[in-house]
Amino acid sequence: KFNGRQLEPKMNAHVLCVAGSEDRVHQAKGAAVAFQILGWDSVYLGNVEREIDPFFDIDFQRYVSRIWANKRGMMLVCVFSSSESSLKFLTSVTSSMKGRLKGELRIAAMTSAELEPVAEEHADHFPKDLQSLLEWSERQYSSLAT
Repeated sequence: KFNGRQLEPKMNAHVLCVAGSEDRVHQAKGAAVAFQILGWDSVYLGNVEREIDPFFDIDFQRYVSRIWANKRGMMLVCVFSSSESSLKFLTSVTSSMKGRLKGELRIAAMTSAELEPVAEEHADHFPKDLQSLLEWSERQYSSLAT
């Protein structure tokens, strides 16, 4: 456990980091902490790979709607997965929420190059590493803030 000092809080910058496979949990946790330090309203959901069932899409959408119900600005869902099924499921379910939230929803999928085509239809960005994810997210946030 450690304490990270947050930079100046960013107004209307929200991120949800979710792992879709066990081997990507540390990346998702690290990203959530990095976003928090950069001033984002950051939430780490955990590894949901074993939770995915026919009703999980409803639960996931309810959760996202609840935490971001009245928020505006940029809403970023970062999916970290090396599992084809959970990657496809999470990006698809998240994409279906575009237009139903008050803010601008973006989806970043951190996965292997082989699995990028699985989520290509739904994800807005495929970062190769945490640094490129943070840089892209900051650019997206800046473009919405201006």
